[in-house]
Amino acid sequence: MSETITRRSPIHERSAARRGEMVAAVEMLVPQRFAAADAEAAAVAELALCDLSYLPKLGFKGRGSADWLGAAGISVPTETYQTANLDDGGLVVRLPGNEFLLESGPSAEVVPRLTALEVAEDDVFRVPRQEATLVLIGRRAEEVLAQTCGINFAVAAADRVVLTRVAGVSCTIWFQRRDGVPSYRMWVDYTYAAYLWDVLEEIGGELGGAVVGAAAVSPELG
Repeated sequence: MSETITRRSPIHERSAARRGEMVAAVEMLVPQRFAAADAEAAAVAELALCDLSYLPKLGFKGRGSADWLGAAGISVPTETYQTANLDDGGLVVRLPGNEFLLESGPSAEVVPRLTALEVAEDDVFRVPRQEATLVLIGRRAEEVLAQTCGINFAVAAADRVVLTRVAGVSCTIWFQRRDGVPSYRMWVDYTYAAYLWDVLEEIGGELGGAVVGAAAVSPELG
């Protein structure tokens, strides 16, 4: 393992205790898988919880942010709470108040590139984003959120972002369907991530769910 480790997920201790296969990705130790690939694939289809906090994030805000990102080669969403794809498999979210959240995909190319660019405009502000990324996925994932969140995702539009609370914790949630399977990506402050993880894991376990490694959700990790 030659990559230098400079970052640590707030879920790291819980992952390490499970003694899964760990790999280095984007300067963080990432649990690749905790069980056989076919078993984790089955869990993802039914109900699974996954930590993707290794994915790098970055924010921009200000009246000129959309134009600056466009000039940098980023196709930004036109409406608030919409998302658009990044070239590295990540996404950009348009938030209220001329603010954008970007999260790179597993190859982690776009966010580091934008981080290195100079921002000379006085109406564009780069905003560090340190949230954890938790993914709740599977046919029964909605049942977990029904017990912890006030939003009825059964009637929510897919591929949109909502700002809400889950188990009392402020979250930004991206609801999508991956090959028809409901997936809820949650961005949550590092301080509360471990608590929220424990709540989701406990409820998910009662419903027969499982914790899976990052490769189950990001196949690029092998």
